[in-house]
Amino acid sequence: MKHKVCSTILALFITFIVQAQQPKEYILLGEITVDSLRNDTSCKWFNAPPPYTPCEAFTGKLAAVADKLFVKIYCGSWCEDTQRELPRFIKVAEATGLKYSLYFLDRNKQSPDGAEKKDTILFIPTFILMKDGIEVGRVVESAPYGIEKHLADLLKK
Repeated sequence: MKHKVCSTILALFITFIVQAQQPKEYILLGEITVDSLRNDTSCKWFNAPPPYTPCEAFTGKLAAVADKLFVKIYCGSWCEDTQRELPRFIKVAEATGLKYSLYFLDRNKQSPDGAEKKDTILFIPTFILMKDGIEVGRVVESAPYGIEKHLADLLKK
């Protein structure tokens, strides 16, 4: 009996030590600019992404109508899909002149101001393509053929 009590106390103590040593998760929240991301040293996933070259055939189609387009992006700094897709999108936006906004959400997909509620965000990242102020479509979670292709395809609808 004494051995079981000592073992239980030791297990609880080790669990406490391990939890205390784990770093706190850094989560961005709310509307954030791309310049803020670039200056944030904790966003290594954004500042040193794997190489990506957007497809010129699709960036050309987006650039031709970029003045009529706007992309609302809901994402999470903790989300692997965001960490993959957002740096790619920024390259596309820089190549095409696309205007966009970035809203970072917590793990419950919520932000301090609740901006995500009016757009019914269920999964992230979500790229909402607007043309002349009207939603044309969404790219949700991943863009396996390239974010530029998926956005350009939405314009065909």
